[in-house]
Amino acid sequence: IKITWKKISGAKTYKVYRDGKYIKTTSKLVAKDFSVKAGKNYSYTVKAVNGKTTSKASAAAKITRVNYTTIRNIENKATSVKVVWNKRKGANQYKLYRATTGAFKLVETTTGTTYTDKDVVSGTTYTYKVLCLNTKTKSKSYGYSTPKSITHLTQVTDVVARENVDTTSISVSWTAAKAAESYDVYRLKAGDDAYVKVANVTETSYKDTDTSDNPTLYAYKIYAVKGSTKSVASDVRYAPFVHKTEGENRIRYYVTDGILHICIHLSVGEEYKEGKALADLLSLNGLYSAVSADESVATVEDGVITAVAAGETEIAINFTDDAVEIVNQLDNMGVIRLSEKTYYVDVEVK
Repeated sequence: IKITWKKISGAKTYKVYRDGKYIKTTSKLVAKDFSVKAGKNYSYTVKAVNGKTTSKASAAAKITRVNYTTIRNIENKATSVKVVWNKRKGANQYKLYRATTGAFKLVETTTGTTYTDKDVVSGTTYTYKVLCLNTKTKSKSYGYSTPKSITHLTQVTDVVARENVDTTSISVSWTAAKAAESYDVYRLKAGDDAYVKVANVTETSYKDTDTSDNPTLYAYKIYAVKGSTKSVASDVRYAPFVHKTEGENRIRYYVTDGILHICIHLSVGEEYKEGKALADLLSLNGLYSAVSADESVATVEDGVITAVAAGETEIAINFTDDAVEIVNQLDNMGVIRLSEKTYYVDVEVK
């Protein structure tokens, strides 16, 4: 803590007291007290000295030791920037300042340690710093937090994901985000643990050809990118996918009376797991049952179909009302949209 006072005529030195106790003598008009702790209140007085003569103590000057803070996190939100800083002992108020190309300007005074800046434009770089204060003793930190910057990028919107016309890929498209230089495409396949970045494109569309031969659900989210800055992720869009080819197929599908039939060819001992992965991703575990018409050809356990012996059988997948509601509320469900509570997997074992 730095203490200063005015020169007194005839004084040779000055004695400085903290909370009534002597701490040092100096011939200067300034003293620094290093034996202080953050959050503590202190009271200082000074006496002028000339030889054996000492003046009365000055009026007390009160202060709270307030350390400067640090900005812990700064991130893009859908249409805003969120700034978070560390709480400091002794501080009961914080002032947040922002700059673009010119001087810093005060944007918020708050008792909290977070602020969402909604007055932002996509593509503009914003720099923030924070000052700590104690309003009771009118104290403030010695300095501001180290300034931190971010380029705001608005959230990507209007994402659409659906089977492509060539029936072996998924088309993903979205609306351009202002000032974005490119877009990162992330994908989650049914049964996987996490989203994986599959592409960075400069266009506002992506064709995903890395699709499964089995009926599978995919989920996509898009980030706008400029330099090293990313927007917040777009809303997730789901795309159920049934691989369709001509001729003799390992897996094909058809619809009869609005009911989906999936036909698969398996070898003895082979397992078909995509149905379980699809249900797990949709949180349908426990909301459906699967029964094999002929267990000597194929069995079903925990949603997994296992080929037993050569022959043909039909697996009935029965959904509860809750499962139907969950599936039908998703966007772009395509052929997986359930008009009935049942769909069928026809199994041919070779």
